[in-house]
Formats: sequence, structure tokens, C-alpha cells
Amino acid sequence: MKDIEVMIDLENIVRQHQESLNRLIAYSVRGMLYPDSFTLELAKMQKQTLSKCLAHVPENEKEILLSQLERL
Repeated sequence: MKDIEVMIDLENIVRQHQESLNRLIAYSVRGMLYPDSFTLELAKMQKQTLSKCLAHVPENEKEILLSQLERL
């Protein structure tokens, strides 16, 4: 039951930040397709989006999540 609650919470976070996530995905894809256009703007968007999403992650899980993101 706890797993279902966690999945619902995560889905709510994604929905709340859907516009930012969509923009981030679009810029990321553009950066992969056209590496010359990879800009500081993309890095700033990524940081903003991750910061917004991390605000919803419990403190005891932030370090684990950040280490997993670094591996990616």
C-alpha cells in the first residue's frame, strides 16, 4: 500500500511540473541533435527543474536521488 502512495505522490509531482519537464526534454533533445547549440541556458533549465522537483523529495532521500542522478 505504501508503494502505491509513493507512486501517486511521484505522479502528482510530475504533473505539477509537467511544463518545466517538457521544456527541459525539448532542450535536451535539441542539444543532442545539434551539439553546437548546447548552451548555458539548457544547464540553467536543468538546474531549475531539478531544484523544483527536489523540493518535494523527503530530506532522507535527497542524497540517494542526487547520487543516482550524478551516475546518469
